[in-house]
Amino acid sequence: MRVVRTTLDLTDEAYSVAKAIAKENDTGLGRTVSELIMRSVTPARSGGPEVRLVDGLPMVDMGPMVTSEDVRAMIDEGE
Repeated sequence: MRVVRTTLDLTDEAYSVAKAIAKENDTGLGRTVSELIMRSVTPARSGGPEVRLVDGLPMVDMGPMVTSEDVRAMIDEGE
């Protein structure tokens, strides 16, 4: 894999998020930004959840959202 050195202008928020992800994964900032970019353009692997960026943050769809009303309805059905 060829590595290209360049300068990027990132928003403060994007920089903070990328830096936090790099620290969490014990990788460098450049590698983290590269991985985030590739995830955003690579189709999700079959069988796994799709990862997408929302406001610079990686998001994973885990199915429909369950609200407090849904929980109450489930509790009421069990009584």
